[in-house]
Amino acid sequence: MRLFAEFELDYAGERVAAIASQRQRSLLAYLALHRGKPQSRSHLAFTFWPDSSEKQAQTNLRNVLYSIRQSLPDVDRFLQADGRSIEWRSDAELDLDVEAFERAVGEADEALGREDVEGAKVFVDRALSVYRGDLLPELYENWVQDERERLKLAMADLLEDAASAYESQGDSKESIKLFKKLIQIDPLRETYYCGLIRVYLQEGDAGAALNLYNECVAVLDRELGVGPGEALLALHAKIRERPVLKPTIETSASRVVKAPRREELREKGSAVSGRWTAFAALGMVVVLVAIFNVLNRSPVDRSIAILPFENRSSLPEDSYFTDGIHDDLVSSVSRIRDLKTISRTSVMGYRGSDKNVKAIGKELGAATILEGGVQRSGDHIRINVQLIDAVEDVHLWSETYDRELTAENVFDIQSEIASEIARSLRTVLSADVQANLRRVPTSSLEALEAFFRGKELMFTRESDDLFDAVDYFERAIELDAEFAEAYGYLAHATLDQIFYHGLDKGVQLKLADSLIDRALELDPYLSSAYSALGSVKRYQGEIEEAVAAYERALELNPNDAQSYYQFGVMLEWDLRRQADALVVLEKAVELDPVSFGDRVILNSALASMGRLDESLEILQSAIEANPGKADTYFYLGRLYAGGYNRADEANFWLRKGFALDPKNHNIPLEIAVNYETLDDFASARVWLQRALDLAPNSHNAIFYTGLGHRYRNEREASLEWFRKTPVASDFSSWALYFNTNDDLRNARFQEAFDQFVDKFPGLNQEPPQLDRNNYWAASGFALALKGLGRSEQATTLVEKKLEHIKTMIRFSPGFGGYTIYDAHAYAVLGDTKAALRALEEAFEQGFLRSVPEMLECPELDSLHDEPRFAALLEKIKTRQAEQLENLRRYEASGELAAIPPLPVD
Repeated sequence: MRLFAEFELDYAGERVAAIASQRQRSLLAYLALHRGKPQSRSHLAFTFWPDSSEKQAQTNLRNVLYSIRQSLPDVDRFLQADGRSIEWRSDAELDLDVEAFERAVGEADEALGREDVEGAKVFVDRALSVYRGDLLPELYENWVQDERERLKLAMADLLEDAASAYESQGDSKESIKLFKKLIQIDPLRETYYCGLIRVYLQEGDAGAALNLYNECVAVLDRELGVGPGEALLALHAKIRERPVLKPTIETSASRVVKAPRREELREKGSAVSGRWTAFAALGMVVVLVAIFNVLNRSPVDRSIAILPFENRSSLPEDSYFTDGIHDDLVSSVSRIRDLKTISRTSVMGYRGSDKNVKAIGKELGAATILEGGVQRSGDHIRINVQLIDAVEDVHLWSETYDRELTAENVFDIQSEIASEIARSLRTVLSADVQANLRRVPTSSLEALEAFFRGKELMFTRESDDLFDAVDYFERAIELDAEFAEAYGYLAHATLDQIFYHGLDKGVQLKLADSLIDRALELDPYLSSAYSALGSVKRYQGEIEEAVAAYERALELNPNDAQSYYQFGVMLEWDLRRQADALVVLEKAVELDPVSFGDRVILNSALASMGRLDESLEILQSAIEANPGKADTYFYLGRLYAGGYNRADEANFWLRKGFALDPKNHNIPLEIAVNYETLDDFASARVWLQRALDLAPNSHNAIFYTGLGHRYRNEREASLEWFRKTPVASDFSSWALYFNTNDDLRNARFQEAFDQFVDKFPGLNQEPPQLDRNNYWAASGFALALKGLGRSEQATTLVEKKLEHIKTMIRFSPGFGGYTIYDAHAYAVLGDTKAALRALEEAFEQGFLRSVPEMLECPELDSLHDEPRFAALLEKIKTRQAEQLENLRRYEASGELAAIPPLPVD
């Protein structure tokens, strides 16, 4: 019987699955732990059902005993029961992990007592191997919690004594291992951190000591609201006495793809400002015909930028209302097909600018500029505007609108302004555009104000603001149940919460779908609803429907930069058509040159095409222009990790992004994966747990949990969670990778085959259909085919994979590069020399990967006995150690951003 980490019962060599209820397990565990000691029925009834009457509790006990007898027919061989008591027979053979643990603890204590440190190691390791986790963690009865704490304390006391003994004898390796285990058992015990810091200092590793000190301070503040104690502060003073080496990112590889230093990023300056026109010269014109009919540019004299309106009210808090009117006007004008309208998010950067209109027009690519102001006073509103020729710097038209403050009048004024702009720029308004301009989305001024506030917050794309935006959109709908645009934008915010907040994808998609239906029921011409529909269909894997939805959104609003952005991302990630994506994304940049420059929408497409330095320059420029944007650091971290194979530099930038947006669960996950790449699984667990804390209810949380078990080397538990990972999870392919690896290594070829075909049916077609989403799985599927006797099909598939790889680059952020999948293919084909050459070539270009993961990969099993393969692994370990050392130096020098406390909602 196993009670640590989870309940397991084996009988006659077979796992007993029938003992499934928590009450059955709890009762059996209690009796086993009290073996040879009769337990009165009244005591058991009170222990397990303290809130029930005596009669009911006794009945419950009888029912549980009956169910145990049904599940274990030979139960009388080890349980003895009569009318008064129940006992686990002392003469019945029982292998109980708790008893084995307590024996090991006793032997270890005796050895330590006689100062036999070497002898104690055997028993300490035995206790650790048995203590797989807390006692029966899924049970919450009082007796379990008491016993759980007793055993945890016994484990902790032993480890602390042993760690101190190892420390005194200079055995730093064993001491560090045990202190880390202690922190894992009780992360709030300051003395454990002090012990580990002492050992790090003895080893001369001031960087690791400082890193641990900062971690402890953050944990104490976050969980207990207290500062460091005297002992910890004294150790911190010793850390500061140690010399801190200047960080370096040099590696031992001679032909590594070099990533510029952070210092070089600052020295380069903003070199990207003139790049947008260069992008337009790219010879990439193979695109979807329907969309590129929309991409035809309007004549240069029919382009406009509507600058932020000045709030001329006596109340500063009216600024959001002024911004809302400005934003709504931009939306109205953007529907005019023959007019290029610069997006609202780009023009907002010119609020209060002292630049002249010529400079602004040139920077935004707009031939005309609209300036204006809003004055709200009591029940009146005054809006004055002026249209300026940005090329000649001359006024074309101006007007002042003085009306009673009602929602209808606000929309009427916007309609009149848009119509006058069209007239001044000699643009003919179609009937449907005129109808759109005359529409009144809501007659409720309060609903309009709530809607304005929601949009303002949504544009920030920060986690906290997104929650508030949802509240405001919901408030707008409460005030006016027929406010179509409020439903449309609420759908967008609901979808954004999947990425930013890690909310359950299935729940959010269902909710967004209903909001879109309602929005289109109220307004069949609402472009924001169609763009949201495109996102829903993309999430659901219905790509053709997503394309149609985006086309419709752009037909209704040809200046909607956000729809171009979303469509371009889909082209890049879902269809893997980077060249096409780049052209679409360039259109988004043209319409939103400042904001979308900050949001780095082009960097990923460029990096996926192997143009890493161009991607880097864009990110550099974005950070210089707006250093407070978390998304930019996120993408920069991805570029360093996937493009340049620099996990250390990646985590440097990701830490900065996380400090800015501590509720974004995607960032700590990226940090965790980078630590996994460096085989620092302890750090990976810490960051993965933060991701899980931030997104405990998402579809991805199941995969995160499995990954956590994997980082703790709990193989079976990790696989169990990976098997549960839903298809809707963003990491279902990762889960498939781990599960099928396990099946292949254990010759469960049919199980692996079924999983591959279920996920990627194209691999099993004749001829095989490979694309950038499934090619990576071809070698594993080929192993399954070989195991099933279908070697010819396996060979054809792997050869097809090698042909496909020729169209790709080796390294790219995300999953855009093939890394060492060519080596996988050659190894499966039996071409050992080609496989080794591919691995060595990848290493020369900077390849970095977790060594245990490479050893677990069944496609590479045939290489394990090759000296060249062993030498390569040693080189990878050296590269890992160098990057880990860099991270410790960054921490020691204070360069890594502080870890923010866990947000409290």
